Amino acid sequence: MDLAARYTHRRTGLGVSLTVKNLQGYFTDSRGIPNVYIASRSPAGIFPGGFGQTMLGLQWTH
Repeated sequence: MDLAARYTHRRTGLGVSLTVKNLQGYFTDSRGIPNVYIASRSPAGIFPGGFGQTMLGLQWTH
């Protein structure tokens, strides 16, 4: 699950955006260990799910 938010201040044209990808990558169990899930099973082996990623953007339009 991903999450994204954007805001632009009209008078200044300054905008900010925040994107969080793979929210599950940030969750931990009661011991603080990240919850790793199996993304796929193939003949080559099991591949774990992706990691959590956060991006912050700043934009100025005049």
